[in-house]
Amino acid sequence: MDHYVDVTIRSDADVGVNQMMGTLFYKLHVWLSENMPNRVGLCFPKMALTPGDCLRLHGTETDLKAVIGGNWRYSLLMFIQMQPVRPIPANVQFCTVQRVQRKSVHNRRLRSIRKGWLNETEVVSRIPGDHDRRLDLPFIVVRSHSSQQVIKIFIRQQVRFEPVEGGFTSYGLSKDGSTVPWF
Repeated sequence: MDHYVDVTIRSDADVGVNQMMGTLFYKLHVWLSENMPNRVGLCFPKMALTPGDCLRLHGTETDLKAVIGGNWRYSLLMFIQMQPVRPIPANVQFCTVQRVQRKSVHNRRLRSIRKGWLNETEVVSRIPGDHDRRLDLPFIVVRSHSSQQVIKIFIRQQVRFEPVEGGFTSYGLSKDGSTVPWF
């Protein structure tokens, strides 16, 4: 990963930043999974309580030029601004950007019954409802490409001092703790 490109949501867009980030994230996900799976990583340089208005893509110069020239962007051109592909600056830190999932109590109960681990009376006492804690992380709302369900993708970014080699998911998120440059 020696280059990056920033994709920013325009402040004058008629839709909300979070909604537009979800659309941008989804369109990139579909395009990346079909065209260059596991080769492009991303981060959210302005993430705080929400992912923010900037999505930074990391990869080789050739891969990133293919991404910014891809047909995924046509319906978004009036809502986003893409910077040119640039080399990564010297002396950067690194960041792991991961999806965090928490299984709901309801889903854990159904799975325990389906697998035969517990019956319907045991499941309520063995998996109480008070363990269903909410994740306190920024998230992106997208529609699943495969199931068409609306899902929340919770994101955790952790700064690292050493790079970790590895691949990326079809969402561009870290797989096996892989890092992207952070600056």
